[in-house]
Amino acid sequence: MNGIYERLGALLTERCKVAGDQLAPMVTLAELGLDSLDYITLAMAMQEEFDVDIDDQELAPTSTLADTVRLLESRLGLIRGD
Repeated sequence: MNGIYERLGALLTERCKVAGDQLAPMVTLAELGLDSLDYITLAMAMQEEFDVDIDDQELAPTSTLADTVRLLESRLGLIRGD
């Protein structure tokens, strides 16, 4: 995909201990086996890595990695938000 997807994947593998072979654009966060602490960890890691405000409540279990990349792109001003 793109650099944001790669950086998100690195955060998931490093901070949330997700296996790299599980990562795919259409996989959901729930399918990755994230628990409630992982959502908080991921939100904080995304804030640190991308210097944007992300609330763990914005990371739904049904969100795919592609959805999460779009959220980041929106916060970074790379795409127009809702």
